[in-house]
Amino acid sequence: MGAISMSVEFREMSAGLSADISGERDSLRNFVAIQDVPPQKTLFISVTGSVLVSNPGIDVTLNYTEPQGINSKILILEIDFLQRPGMWPQMLRWKTVSYVQMIHEYGQYESVYIRNGNGLSIEVTDRS
Repeated sequence: MGAISMSVEFREMSAGLSADISGERDSLRNFVAIQDVPPQKTLFISVTGSVLVSNPGIDVTLNYTEPQGINSKILILEIDFLQRPGMWPQMLRWKTVSYVQMIHEYGQYESVYIRNGNGLSIEVTDRS
């Protein structure tokens, strides 16, 4: 009896192809950007929010974009989509995404821009 070989392929989707909703401003909600306040020894900025996807088999990540823009006070992030293999029901779902980065100084970023078709700009607030 011969061996059976199987391979699994993950298909990465660019932000422009994500379930035909990535360009919609309504496909993003509840995004916040929070920075640590001194006297912490290490400071972090964290960005969280929800992204609307067209099926539960789509994984969503929020990633640092390179190159960053010309204004160093604006952190630019991009939403990436990964469609897991298999048959998935077509149903809209909100998926939570987050991004955490160590920052060198308090106030390093004033806002965060999330690239997603129309884009979304968020002011950075202090952790209370």
